[in-house]
Amino acid sequence: PHTGWQWYQPGVRKIPTACITVEDAEMMARMAYKGTKIAVHLTMEAQTLDDVDSFNTVAEITGSQHPEQVVLLSGHLDSWDVGQGAMDDGGGVAISWETLSLIKDLGLRPKRTLRAVLWSAEEAGGVGAMQYYQQHKTNISNFDLVMESDMGTFAPVGLQFTGNDKARAIMREVMKLLAPINVTSLEEHGEGTDINMWMQAGVP
Repeated sequence: PHTGWQWYQPGVRKIPTACITVEDAEMMARMAYKGTKIAVHLTMEAQTLDDVDSFNTVAEITGSQHPEQVVLLSGHLDSWDVGQGAMDDGGGVAISWETLSLIKDLGLRPKRTLRAVLWSAEEAGGVGAMQYYQQHKTNISNFDLVMESDMGTFAPVGLQFTGNDKARAIMREVMKLLAPINVTSLEEHGEGTDINMWMQAGVP
């Protein structure tokens, strides 16, 4: 089954919440559509535990000409407790890590620092990403691009993007380089739990 977490606006009475499998949800939807009265018995054993220390994992290739300028790739390490995390977000972690690994294996040295950050505690509210942002926001002008892969592991078709016109024009040129593998779509209004604060601050 699915899992997750729930939050409440101030003043709202807190009630238990639960997620069920897609199959069960669709079955109940069919029953309700037919007019069947549905009674559900739930046994819930979930509990909220105290916070513990957790850490982001960071790896980078230092830039050859502009080491202070950073292109950041990311995914999150934690996953829901009932799954293995391959879709959410093992794929994003692998993409971020392998990008650095492949560039190193090819003997390439980017002009700017290429940094992979594997976030901690995303499922608990983007905790690791927010902590990282708070530590680095005073140097926000040094971050040229932040990227996150956290939409499942599927055949790649393109990128979602949010940024100014200059950055968008650069990304369109980048997408041309990916045409041989049919990764050509550049969709507007990208989003990501772990990079939203960067986007709101104007970083592409």
